[in-house]
Amino acid sequence: MTKIFTLFLTISIAFFQNSLAQSSTKTDSLETNKLAVGDRIARLKKNISLTKSDQDIMIATTDLADIYYKIEAYDKAYLHYTKALQIAEEKK
Repeated sequence: MTKIFTLFLTISIAFFQNSLAQSSTKTDSLETNKLAVGDRIARLKKNISLTKSDQDIMIATTDLADIYYKIEAYDKAYLHYTKALQIAEEKK
């Protein structure tokens, strides 16, 4: 029982550290981007409307949700994350 708990704790810590590393990388890349947030949102929306590939639409929708999350527009972020998940489920 102790070994299982230790394994679970180790995996949880590794997952948490990986999540922190990824989020800091995304934040850094968002802050160093020269385009204004409104322009990035407009470009992603345009790319989503012009793209035919479900994979590309899913990635662009997730990127759009990430931007909305970073600017604390949580309702729009949630909406776009769920759209990306719906596309992923349809592809199964």
